[in-house]
Amino acid sequence: MPQAASALRLRPEAKPAFTLAGDRAVILIGAFLIAAALTPTLLVRIPSMVDYLNQIARMDILARAGGPDASPFYDVAWKFYPNLAIDVLVPPIARLIGPVEALRLFLLLSQILIISGAAALELAVKGRIRLSPFVSCLFLYSLPFTLGFLNFEFGLGLALWALAAMLAVKDRSPLVRFGLHSAFCAALFVSHLFAFGVYGAALGLYELSQFRNWRQDGARVFLRLAMLAPPAIALFAIVFVSVGTIGGQGNLWLFSTKALVFFNSLNAYSYEISGLLVALLIAGTVMLAMKGALMLSRPGVFIAVGFAALFLLLPSRLFGTSFADVRVLPGAALILPAFLHLRLPNREWRVGAAAAVSLAALANIAFVYGVWQGAAPDYREFMASTQKLSPGARVITAHSEEGRDPPADLADYPFYHLATLVVPFADGFTPTVFTEPGKQPIRPKECVRSLDVGVGGPVPAARLLAAAEGRVDERAPAFLRDWPEKFDYLYVVGPAKPNPLPSRLDEIMRGRKFVLYRIRKAEGL
Repeated sequence: MPQAASALRLRPEAKPAFTLAGDRAVILIGAFLIAAALTPTLLVRIPSMVDYLNQIARMDILARAGGPDASPFYDVAWKFYPNLAIDVLVPPIARLIGPVEALRLFLLLSQILIISGAAALELAVKGRIRLSPFVSCLFLYSLPFTLGFLNFEFGLGLALWALAAMLAVKDRSPLVRFGLHSAFCAALFVSHLFAFGVYGAALGLYELSQFRNWRQDGARVFLRLAMLAPPAIALFAIVFVSVGTIGGQGNLWLFSTKALVFFNSLNAYSYEISGLLVALLIAGTVMLAMKGALMLSRPGVFIAVGFAALFLLLPSRLFGTSFADVRVLPGAALILPAFLHLRLPNREWRVGAAAAVSLAALANIAFVYGVWQGAAPDYREFMASTQKLSPGARVITAHSEEGRDPPADLADYPFYHLATLVVPFADGFTPTVFTEPGKQPIRPKECVRSLDVGVGGPVPAARLLAAAEGRVDERAPAFLRDWPEKFDYLYVVGPAKPNPLPSRLDEIMRGRKFVLYRIRKAEGL
């Protein structure tokens, strides 16, 4: 396998000579791709992401907190959670332009951070920007981002900038590097724990890659690695002293799904498109490597191997947070272009490669935009339905079918959280607003605390019907027991079905994705 052996040789790092020079056609293709990549966020008012509606509700609660129109059902309980980027940055803006537009602005900022951070890292390492704009646009709507993990997306963009800054000052004094590292650690830790982990892992692996000879490099590498630890240890200590825990409880390993998650990582809405794009990306990478046109520097090899191990070893749910392992993939994809060296024979090959990657990215972007734009009428219908609710309504949500979490079709997943929009648009309450201790600084007030689930989705309508008829499991959540007397309205999401309880439910409005019922109280109550 002489070609394979050639493909695996390591390319020595060259001293950066900062330049943006390159083929004009490639630069124009890259600029067009970046503009296209941001278009869905610019054109769609409410992106159809799983967690996005819940975050709108939370931003509304935080923006109104302490004022005369504060939520009647939720309090704010600030603690030093490693998951607070949105909660800190968005509410002040939401007071000026509303939670919907403020959150969309934050998403746009996060996407710009991702693209610019990847470019800054490549510039810091290689002295030029070649690969990162194309790769970052290809992964801009990957699974963790289109699920609506906005704190992680913002944090990962910040982590890319932090890595770029740390590598740019790698030859400066230890005091400068330690001060910069400490500042980035604090900002990343507050933004999102997993983004902090990506930064720490990448920086640690880079420093390990500098170790070639114990006598020459041992002491220097050891001191550099030792410098990385104190800020992280201090931050974890503060959290455990002030909060007592990080995130929720429970870890879950699903090793059998690793391959499936890997091939589904590029698109949250279509397994077929994601699998095809990942397969084409792998095939193109292998072909170029076999021909000696694509080479990975020594730090890149360390980072690639280290992140692959992280993906395989991390649980699918860590600290009660789902999709923990898949978040490693966009992190690796956005970091590695800085350490990849592509040598194509002529201008035609370079333009062709840029066009091919751009077409793949544009296909992904266009599909995501189609899903978001297609969901826009449903969100408008739902917001119109909230005008039919009485102020301060208590709302429960059911699913017309099983409501499996997550569903087989992730494009339907965001609609599980439709009812959370009753918080900003009807000043109401629903049990599924995210209020989990260790993650969000939102708490239900005493008057509804027994009805809150912390985190969750709609229950199957059949289970709701059984509870109304007195057939409820003793282990069932408190809000299920005697729910017709505890709530004012019911939303049933999912495929249209007949009224599940005609004796107690009056239909008020029917949309494509939901039906709204007023709950009729029992006589004499």
